[in-house]
Amino acid sequence: MEVRICEICREEIAGGTYEEYGICPVCGDIMDDIIAKYLEMVARKCAEEKFDEMTLETIVKYLDEVVDWVEYFEDLEEFSSDEKYYERFRMVLDWIEDNKSDFENMIKENFTKCEACGADFTKDCLQIEKDEDWVHVYCGTCGKLVSKHYSPKSEL
Repeated sequence: MEVRICEICREEIAGGTYEEYGICPVCGDIMDDIIAKYLEMVARKCAEEKFDEMTLETIVKYLDEVVDWVEYFEDLEEFSSDEKYYERFRMVLDWIEDNKSDFENMIKENFTKCEACGADFTKDCLQIEKDEDWVHVYCGTCGKLVSKHYSPKSEL
């Protein structure tokens, strides 16, 4: 049996949501965090009717700046609350930056249209609910659960 290596961290892939994209479960969890933030931004921009202002590059830039600030403040404090998480987060962001078309395809294939009613999430808004450690994303048209992300970390 052939061993598959993660496109992002170069560790062995052993299942996971994004296995078909060549992404291991650990990097996949961070990809979920990034996609959850993406979906939150889509919902907010849609509600403000400013969706056209938001691009994938805007989202990656925002997340990149947030990680820079988190790393900066942790350096000032001389400790890290979750150093491995932010190291891996940086790796995933770098991969997205270098593989924008792959990330865009991942979004297009999984998070642009409701499977139940066909609503286009760029026109028909998403609904976001946070429940303790989970972010639930629902179709704004029919209410179907689109995505559910585990996110116990502090807000990015």
